[in-house]
Amino acid sequence: MGKSFRRSLIIALIASSSVFMDFQILFIVGSIGLAFVFSALSITSLPLALKRTSFQQKVLGVGVFFSGVELPNSILEAYLVSVGVI
Repeated sequence: MGKSFRRSLIIALIASSSVFMDFQILFIVGSIGLAFVFSALSITSLPLALKRTSFQQKVLGVGVFFSGVELPNSILEAYLVSVGVI
């Protein structure tokens, strides 16, 4: 894995943990940080997914990539619905 992918993944995990805290400033900073880092993580991981699949499995690799991108978004949305924010 590339350095930018690892770095983005670590920062995304840290930023996502700050989203679940009760402090409002940490929530705002964590949400903004998570948006930027998750974008960088998505951009760096698609070429990695395409590189590791064979020619016949490119469509499957892109489909798995997009489902993996939507999974954290769905988890965060389910949490916000359960808390009553949405």
